[in-house]
This record gives sequence, C-alpha cells and structure tokens, in this order.
Amino acid sequence: MSKINNLFTAVQEGDITNALDLVQQAIDEGNDPAAILAEGLIAPLDVVCEKFINNEIVLSEMLMSVVAMNMCIEVVEPLLAEDVAQGKSLVVVGTVAGDIYDINCIGRDLVKLTMKGKRGEAGSNATAAAKVPRRVA
Repeated sequence: MSKINNLFTAVQEGDITNALDLVQQAIDEGNDPAAILAEGLIAPLDVVCEKFINNEIVLSEMLMSVVAMNMCIEVVEPLLAEDVAQGKSLVVVGTVAGDIYDINCIGRDLVKLTMKGKRGEAGSNATAAAKVPRRVA
C-alpha cells in the first residue's frame, strides 16, 4: 500500500517521472488496479483542486498533476477490464456541445475511467454529442 501512498504524493506534486515509476511498481506488487486508480491517481486531484481553489498553487502546478495522473492512467487502464465483476450498467456521461473548457472533458473522462474500474466497460459519447443539441435555459 505504501507504493500507492507514494504515488498519491508524486501525482499531487506533478512529478511525472516518479509517478510513472510508482504506478508500475504498484502494479508489479499486485495492488488492485481500481485501488491504484481511486487512491493513487484520482484522490490526489481532490487535494490539488482544493489547493488551487485556496490559491496555494498556480494553474501550471495543477496542470502538471493532471498530466502526471493522465499518463499513469494510460498504464493502469488496460488492467481495469481484467479486474472486473460481470454486472454492468449503462451510464451516460457528457459535456455541453461546444464546450471550450478542457477541464470539463477531464472530469468527464475521470467519471468514465472510474466507471470502467467498477464495471469494466465505458463507451464514448462522441456520437451522442453530435445529436444532442445545446439547450439554453
């Protein structure tokens, strides 16, 4: 479990090289891929976002953490489907058509990855995005 704790710290600090080494070590030690995702990759972003909101870090520091997390997710993602129960549900996740803020897409992708970790399958919303119009209230 200490590798996951160290991974948490590396992602929080935006240390990409160390995070990639630690995610592989956590996998090699037999840690559950869903636990690596939840505790070592997604959880640090809660801390990073809180620090950003409180003006304790700047945008570039937050983005380095996001990059570290995304690169590690690429390592863990293929393992998630191998570690899944058979029960599956349909969850629709998307962003507003024409949304120019990439942070919303990151949030959407985190939800998809979390669902994939829990259920083993996550589809793309690209087709739906083209068919669902933007609604102005």
